[in-house]
Amino acid sequence: MARSTDVVAKIGEVFHQLNNDLNLVLGQLELCLRATKGTTEKLPQRLEALQRAAQRLADHVKEGQAISRKQRETTKEKNPDRPTPAN
Repeated sequence: MARSTDVVAKIGEVFHQLNNDLNLVLGQLELCLRATKGTTEKLPQRLEALQRAAQRLADHVKEGQAISRKQRETTKEKNPDRPTPAN
């Protein structure tokens, strides 16, 4: 049981880092879109496609974080005396 708790905690850490990286990507895409607004080039459309894909990834990461968090809570309820790793 301790091993599965550690695995779930590690998965949570991975999702947390993915979320941080995706937020950076989304922020930079937003800045690029603002800089290219009003142009007739294909760049804004490509940036928008990238932004949509990154947003979908961010949504999946949030789902994974919620699952990981719920699993840690369930494990903690089953083993209240065992400390669980922090996020």
